[in-house]
Amino acid sequence: MRGEILDGRYRLTEPIGSGGMGRVWQAEDERIGRKVAVKVLPRVDEETSATRFAREARVVGGLSSPHIVTLHDFGEARVAGERVLYLVMEHLQGHDLGAVLESRRPGLPSPAEVTAWAVEICTGLGTAHRAGIVHRDIKPANIWLTTAGTIKILDFGIARMLAPAASMTRTDLTAVGFVIGTPLYMSPEQIRAPEVLDSRSDLYSLGCLLHTLLTGGPPFDGAGTAVLAQHLGDVPEPPSARRPELAGFPGLDALILRLLAKEPDERPADAAEVAALLRAAIGAGHPGTVVAAEPPKAPAPTPAAPAPG
Repeated sequence: MRGEILDGRYRLTEPIGSGGMGRVWQAEDERIGRKVAVKVLPRVDEETSATRFAREARVVGGLSSPHIVTLHDFGEARVAGERVLYLVMEHLQGHDLGAVLESRRPGLPSPAEVTAWAVEICTGLGTAHRAGIVHRDIKPANIWLTTAGTIKILDFGIARMLAPAASMTRTDLTAVGFVIGTPLYMSPEQIRAPEVLDSRSDLYSLGCLLHTLLTGGPPFDGAGTAVLAQHLGDVPEPPSARRPELAGFPGLDALILRLLAKEPDERPADAAEVAALLRAAIGAGHPGTVVAAEPPKAPAPTPAAPAPG
């Protein structure tokens, strides 16, 4: 598809990533003269795939936050006689948090850095949750740190519309027994009953993400059903058990264990409460440290990483 022009406007130049819902290309918007990222679903063999892809456009296009990737356009085109759907998003410079973490090994990001990133994630999640949307796949690969130091949430392709008016249901989008998400970051209710989960499921996944960023690994490890069983039944270790210096931040331990509670009612009520608890936790560990609603920008990592997908 290199060199193809979609809708007489978007020239695909280089593949830069792939995700569950399609492949991502760097492209040139020839009408405006700017670089963009274009996510393409090259084959619409199943109606559910097309439905999910179109829904991603509606979901992301309806959200306005500096911490959610901006959607510029959505359309359908024919390439070599084949129908394709595409999303046109802002072109991001930077790296996902998985790549950032790998670039620091054997070291780890500081608690202050992680807290600053997490507050921005909470801001983006709060925007989505107020719109009745739960992301369902919060993980390092779906959180982008730009070269300017801003956090962006990517890939709402499997987001679940929670509003009563939403037309999509689990029957529309999944088969019986099929679980959507990433097992290492999946909430217990997402495993048990994904048709009834709410925004607190994202908060559990955020707890898994924070555990990973602070300690180098998620709270539970393994593959397939083994890790799902741990989410359902095992008690996680506090981060300080793996990284002793975190004992100086008892509020972070306590918050992450609350986020990882098996029952949604035992977690913080919403992303705004999580952000407030994060600020309090880092301030208690380092008196005088302030993490604002828009935290200080973190230095950009140097190694290359895939673009959003």
